[in-house]
Formats: sequence, structure tokens, C-alpha cells
Amino acid sequence: MGHKILLIDDDELIRRLISFNLGRAGYDVETCQSGPIGVVKAKEVFPDLIILDRMMPLMDGFEVAEKIREDNELKDIPLIMLTASETNVGDIQKAHDLKLAGYLKKASDMTELIERVGDFFEKEEKKFLEAKSGPLSFYQRKQGAVIILPFYSQNTVPRLEETIEYLTESNIKNMVLDLTRVDNIDDFFLESISGFRDLQLGRLGDIKLHLKQPISRSLETLLQSKRLSYYHSIKEALDDFIDLSNDDFELNLDI
Repeated sequence: MGHKILLIDDDELIRRLISFNLGRAGYDVETCQSGPIGVVKAKEVFPDLIILDRMMPLMDGFEVAEKIREDNELKDIPLIMLTASETNVGDIQKAHDLKLAGYLKKASDMTELIERVGDFFEKEEKKFLEAKSGPLSFYQRKQGAVIILPFYSQNTVPRLEETIEYLTESNIKNMVLDLTRVDNIDDFFLESISGFRDLQLGRLGDIKLHLKQPISRSLETLLQSKRLSYYHSIKEALDDFIDLSNDDFELNLDI
């Protein structure tokens, strides 16, 4: 599956239980123990889904959800909230106003949560395949933009090209492709990326890859044959843009 999930819960046992079961179901799970840390973590990993606890010290689940919805980079990330208490009309209204993807009762049996998460991603994949066009998900940093590929399908290449064109027209020259959700990277896909990168280099920019670790020997050989380098983290890839940039780099960015 490869989908990234951020779990925010102050209870260590709950974090272990949920992350273990989601991990066993094939998801890549990051965890943190408080709302403020969760908001910061979300900006680091940019997950496909955030699961958060209703009751937490410092910042409760609804406050975390509000912070995320107010952030231009994070506002579209889907949220599922877990509660240990009985639901009430006020909480249900809040969940609706914050456009939560789910509001579930906590339970030691993880079956319902796993099913809801699976149903959610199945619907998201269906929407992606039916869309056919439009920019892929991306978020911007000072050094450039990060484009997220949810998976590789026949629709991915034209939509990737469209996204690169969209960002270039917005004066974003440097981009990182987050391919950590993609399992079936093949020669055709990398050949396409190599072509996009050559074009971007001609525009005085670059495209870098962030891949899931570890990298197989065959994939590494394939990357080398396409002259594509990969990075272990988004931060590493973005930081490299600064090292390679000229003095007026920031003046060329309109973000």
C-alpha cells in the first residue's frame, strides 16, 4: 500500500497498538505524543492521512484539527479522530465543520479502524483514477515544491507532466518527487521522469527524487542508467537545492 499515516495520541500504549496494526496492514506509520508536536511533524512528513486522539493535554484533537485546517500546506490532509468517550451533538457538529474523514470510538479491537482506513484510501484511489487530469498533490517550501505521487498508474505520467508545467508557470523551478508511496517503479516511468528532469534543467531548475528505503540493487542500477539521483529524505533533497543555487535564487521564487 505504502500510504503514509501520522498518528497523534498522548497514550503510548494506544500509539503502539494502532501503529502495530496499521503497519501490519501495510501502512507507513509515524507517531507523536502531542498536538503541537503533531502539527510540526505533519509539515515534515506530509502524510496521506492523520489519525488523532480527541482528548489530549496542551492541545485537544479539535484544536489540532483547527490548526491543520488553518495551515495552507496542511489544510487538505484528511483527518480521522478517535474518542474514548461517548459522542455528543456538539462534537459531531465540530467534526462536520472541520470536514473530518471519520470520527470513531476507540476500541482494543482494531478491525473497524483498519477497515475505515482501507475504505478511505480505496475511495481516494478511485477518485484519483477517475480524475484523469489536474495537478497531483504538492506543497511548497522556500527551496522548491514537493510533488507527491500516491501510486504509479497509467494516469501518473501525464498528470506528473501537468503538475510540473503548472509549478513551472508559477515560477517554481526546483522540485522533489516524493515516490515513497510507489512500489512498482519501472523503466518507462523513470525514462519519463528523466525526460522531465532534462527539460527542467533547461529551465535553470532541477527535479530530485525521494525514494523509499532501502533501494534494491536493480533499482539503483536503473536510476544510474537514467542519470537520476535519489535522496533519503525530503529535507536532504531540498537542502541540496540551496547548495547548488546562485545568489539570486530566492528572487526567482514567487511563493
